[in-house]
Amino acid sequence: MLDTLPLAETLPAPIRMRTELAREIRRDPVAHAIVENSLIHRITASGAAFDDKVTRDYLGGDWDRYVQILADDDALEGILRTAEPAIACVSPVTLALILGNARKLPYDPTPFARYTSNQIVNAATGRGPVTIVASWPPRHGKTTLISRRSSEWLLINYPNKSAAILGYNDSFASDHGKTARNDVEDSPEIFGFGIRADSSAAAAWHTTFDGGVWTAGVHGSATGKGADLLICDDTTKDWADANSLASRDETWSWYGTTARTRLQQGGITCLIHTRWHEDDLTGRVLRSTPANEIKEIRFPAICESESDEIGRKKGEALWPGKYDLEWLARARREGGEEAWFALYQQSPLGASSVGRAYPAFERDKHVKEVVFDASQRVYVSMDFNIDSMLLILGQVDELTSWRDNSRQFMLRIFDELCLPDRRTEEACDVLCERLRRWGRGNKLQVVITGDASARQRRTSMSDLGHDLNIIRNYFGSRPGLFSTTYDFSKSNESVRESVGNVQSMLKTADGRSHLIIDPRCVELIEDLRTNRWDRDARGNFLDVLDKKDPRRTHAGDAIRYLIRSLRKGMQGYGPQPVAIPGTY
Repeated sequence: MLDTLPLAETLPAPIRMRTELAREIRRDPVAHAIVENSLIHRITASGAAFDDKVTRDYLGGDWDRYVQILADDDALEGILRTAEPAIACVSPVTLALILGNARKLPYDPTPFARYTSNQIVNAATGRGPVTIVASWPPRHGKTTLISRRSSEWLLINYPNKSAAILGYNDSFASDHGKTARNDVEDSPEIFGFGIRADSSAAAAWHTTFDGGVWTAGVHGSATGKGADLLICDDTTKDWADANSLASRDETWSWYGTTARTRLQQGGITCLIHTRWHEDDLTGRVLRSTPANEIKEIRFPAICESESDEIGRKKGEALWPGKYDLEWLARARREGGEEAWFALYQQSPLGASSVGRAYPAFERDKHVKEVVFDASQRVYVSMDFNIDSMLLILGQVDELTSWRDNSRQFMLRIFDELCLPDRRTEEACDVLCERLRRWGRGNKLQVVITGDASARQRRTSMSDLGHDLNIIRNYFGSRPGLFSTTYDFSKSNESVRESVGNVQSMLKTADGRSHLIIDPRCVELIEDLRTNRWDRDARGNFLDVLDKKDPRRTHAGDAIRYLIRSLRKGMQGYGPQPVAIPGTY
């Protein structure tokens, strides 16, 4: 936490006193809110910020004290008079207001900018996580507030420290460094220092107190450089870059081994991205970091819930003064649904069905604890890959519809096996052991189905030939353990048809579901959530799934094979297919 570190003795007394005063204001949320909101009122002639949701949530239990001071002219005047020498140093927003006012280029302190600025202040003071992830729509000022003003805010408080601005390439990042440098050069009376004449390049410049800003692109050189504020600003260049697994893996490796290692003790990390892909750097950082160690700030262009962090209601624009609903509707029409949800709503898969193979899948609806019943038949579906082989295990409840006496079914997936680098015999060993654990001494009825390629494909060097023979021989030699039957078709359905069958299990025409999945089945859940249709060179969707990520689609393939078998009415269900019109 920057504000808990000792100030350098080499800094001049006026700068030390100014920074100490700013620290004291930041340590007290009430003083911070009064100073910032009074500045907003003075510069913009607006009092809207004094009691909005951003201020109320920031103050929490201190709200009553804040109201009391606002009502006491003497107390209010005392705080503002004391804070005046350090007012530009208090927060990124106060600095943005002061600089904008001095240059006749007014800064709009939007609620979402103030909310984000508050989180940066919390990180500096130790009241909040020091890793902040901010996802805003394009052209909504995230670079201005964070890459530009926040790096300058670090320096106006600590001119001996350094900020790093990292982007998708060197040129993009150095443009931000140049803008910050120009701000310091143009306003020495506000900052209290200047730029060293021998170190003023856009990509790396130093203050007269040896702090400064350095920039780099993804995979660019950062050796020997430290950062007290590490800013990653749009590390993904474009759609093609975002949809390349190799590129995403390289960026993730660069972040962990190069960028993140530059952070100094007490430093702050800010990742600001317009989301292109849910597996982008932001997505991976969010998944890999404990919730209490990171602050996610997500502001969709149009509010998706009844209220959000800044008090919007569902359907309200994020920045109506600049981008109203009419403008946003036009952006949606012209850019298309997929780009709209990714870029503007910060939800790469979001509520859009565009490109998703299983848009009917909803975690809250389809992921539930499944109770195993040893008296019921167990269905095992196998997707054959050397790395990895994927098996899913399920059971089927058959009911009679009260509407028309027709048979209705609920498929319950209770377990899965993800087996990297395994031969077919080894996969059978693991499956056998897992079934014995589930059976607990009961002789289970097991139906094994899967990829039709099992009739021809060899994933093992065995005298038994193809995989289906290996599986039959394995379980046939163990008749005392299970009662095993098999259903491997001579050919697979088309991908479109089989995906459609899964979709119809997830959601019928009247909105019902015939499929639930236990939370332990993480690979299947991830496949249903993320699998997408592949595209041709022009961006048109094809009739095959996108398999660029070798970790994905295997569990999805396995459930497609299982539902194909069930729809045939195999193993005791007679000739009638599994109809989908009802549920229990």
